[in-house]
Amino acid sequence: KSILNELVEAKEGKMIPLRHSEFWTAMFVLVFVSSGLLVIYKSVSLKETAISVVAFIASMSLLSVFTAFMNEITFLGTDKISLISIIGMYAFVLVQGLSIFSASSYSRFKIVCLILANVGAPFIFMLISELLRDITGRTFFGGHSPEPEFWLGILAYFVVFMPLFRNLYMRSQALPKN
Repeated sequence: KSILNELVEAKEGKMIPLRHSEFWTAMFVLVFVSSGLLVIYKSVSLKETAISVVAFIASMSLLSVFTAFMNEITFLGTDKISLISIIGMYAFVLVQGLSIFSASSYSRFKIVCLILANVGAPFIFMLISELLRDITGRTFFGGHSPEPEFWLGILAYFVVFMPLFRNLYMRSQALPKN
C-alpha cells in the first residue's frame, strides 16, 4: 500500500506542476496568445485572418531557409542570424502596419502586416533581450533569464500596443476599398 501511495503522489506531482513557474508561464502564454487571436479575428475578416496564418507559416519557413543559408556564408551563428532576422522582419511588418495611419485606401497587405505585428508585439522585448544576451552575455536587466523582458513586453502590449492596434484596425475598416 505504501508503494502504491508513493506512486500516486509522484504521478500527481508530475501531472499538475503547481510549483513550477515555467508551467504556469507557458499556460499564461497559451491563453494570452489565444485571446489575442480571438481579438484579431473579431477585428478583421476571416479571409485576412487566414491569409495572416498562411503568411506567418510561410515567413517562418523562409526565415529558416534564410538562416541556414546565412549560417553557411557568415560567422555569426544560427542563433544570432535567427534573432536578427526575426527582429528585422518584425520591424518591417510593424512599419507597414503603422502606415495605415497615413493610408488613403484599404490595403490587405498592410492589414496582414498589422496582424503579424500584433501577434509578435508582446515578445519583441524578449527577442531583443536575447539578441543582447547573445552579443554581450547580459540581458536588459542584467540577469541571464529573459523572463523580466517577457513580462515587460506583456505590460507594454496592454498599455501601448493593444490600444494602438485597436485604433489601427478601426481606421483600416473605415478606409475606402478599391
